[in-house]
Amino acid sequence: MAKRYIVTLTDEERASLQERIHKGKGGVRKVQRGHILLLADEGESDEAIAEVLHISQAPIQRTRRRFVAEGLEEAFTERRRLGQPRKWTGRQETFWVA
Repeated sequence: MAKRYIVTLTDEERASLQERIHKGKGGVRKVQRGHILLLADEGESDEAIAEVLHISQAPIQRTRRRFVAEGLEEAFTERRRLGQPRKWTGRQETFWVA
């Protein structure tokens, strides 16, 4: 199957990712996304990346897609999670806590 989203990093992007990965700051997911982008840039298949990083192919495909569509920073950072909406208003919660 032909890859739909091809990752091609510039030298500056590659250096930036390698620096971020080697610092190890920013959480496991960011480091993992950095590894995904670097391996994808080297031409590795999704299956090979999944095997090396011990993850499923879904985050690899999502990271590739976000990189091609939105750029390096968007692919590297995590989107805000909205979570479940509040079930009670502040007044109701105060009543039940009291």
